[in-house]
Amino acid sequence: MDYLSQINKNICGNDFKIRDNSYFKLIYDFINTTNNIEDENEFLKSAMKVSALIKLFQPFCDGNHRTALIVFGDLITNRGFSFDYISALNDMSNKKLNIS
Repeated sequence: MDYLSQINKNICGNDFKIRDNSYFKLIYDFINTTNNIEDENEFLKSAMKVSALIKLFQPFCDGNHRTALIVFGDLITNRGFSFDYISALNDMSNKKLNIS
């Protein structure tokens, strides 16, 4: 199973369902481009854009915002930044977090 689907399946469990996977290639291309950016500020902007693409295209029936948050966290922690997933998810459930 591919990266995005696995994240969403972990989030949604038995309710996992793909709505439209036609956007996966575009999202993966953007992830690869983001990983190749050397400037930290540009990298962070691009990582946020990846999250926005997932939120915009809604490729899954449920969990798109949480999937976007996890992908964003993966991108930045793989680059050496810290990211508190638990706090971010709590903020998201309290409608405080907005990745756009």
